Amino acid sequence: MKKIEQLKWFYGSLAGICAAFFLTLLSSSQGINQSHYLFIASVLFGILLPVFSIFTIVQIFFIEECISESVVTTSLEKPWVRNLTSISLLAFYTGFIMIICHISTLIAVLFLLTSIVMWLLARNFISEARAEHNKNIKERPTG
Repeated sequence: MKKIEQLKWFYGSLAGICAAFFLTLLSSSQGINQSHYLFIASVLFGILLPVFSIFTIVQIFFIEECISESVVTTSLEKPWVRNLTSISLLAFYTGFIMIICHISTLIAVLFLLTSIVMWLLARNFISEARAEHNKNIKERPTG
């Protein structure tokens, strides 16, 4: 599956989660003004719903217009695009933490600790895989 196809589904899923958040609020008997955590989550998901929807539309545009993989990669590596993407993903994560804090602060702390440990493990795993990949490329015979 091409990168743009994966991103289309990824961003579409995040937009769907943001929309589902608001749909579940409709069935809640507690208003968002009664919980600071829920209010912050609502603000973040309210901002992120159009952001991730537009990200998805851009990926669909790339696919339908048959934009080459190299042009897509170059476009996605622009600093402002990378910064917007990173900020959006961090805001999504923060919104999710706020929902968990609304339910239980203890569970939120466990969620954060587990996230940190898993991030460190994943970063190490990827680094080792990248080093192995680079080693294999250097060892390939040429000619």
